[in-house]
Amino acid sequence: MIRLSARDIGKKGWEAKSGFGVLNLANALAKAPPPADPLEPNDNAEFVNGTRGPKAGFVFSGKKKARLTALIDAFEDPSDVYRIKVRAHSRAKVTVKPRFGNPQLEVFSSNARTVIGTRRHRVTRSRHSGSHTERATIRNRGGKSHVFYVVVSVQRGGTLDAGYGMTVRKP
Repeated sequence: MIRLSARDIGKKGWEAKSGFGVLNLANALAKAPPPADPLEPNDNAEFVNGTRGPKAGFVFSGKKKARLTALIDAFEDPSDVYRIKVRAHSRAKVTVKPRFGNPQLEVFSSNARTVIGTRRHRVTRSRHSGSHTERATIRNRGGKSHVFYVVVSVQRGGTLDAGYGMTVRKP
């Protein structure tokens, strides 16, 4: 909360001379805490697919609408990766609504070993820039259910932090 409530000075964002800005204790105490992110660690595919630790459950498996809130941070937690299952001959619609900052949305196939800094195995992404609601539709034209990785990350050139709400549902 101290970092998120600091008064920025100098160039916008973090800089070596002033860090995140001037401490503002009153702002820190008045600021609502960020949403809990109980699905951590989920910073890359390896943390949710069972390679490093237990395999994460699905946040969406094709039936009920899934909703969650989370926080990403360019330095400490630059991306959140979620596993979803899309049933055969079906679609899933992902919506990421910023609460603050500029989250970016991408979707990768389950063949991806990493989802950081690559386009390999990327299925789709939102094309918005800035602080807009991000949307992506995932289509499974195959005869079996498929697993996908939904990735929410901090946009390059955007803010250092972003809070968001994500919804995954059948269209």
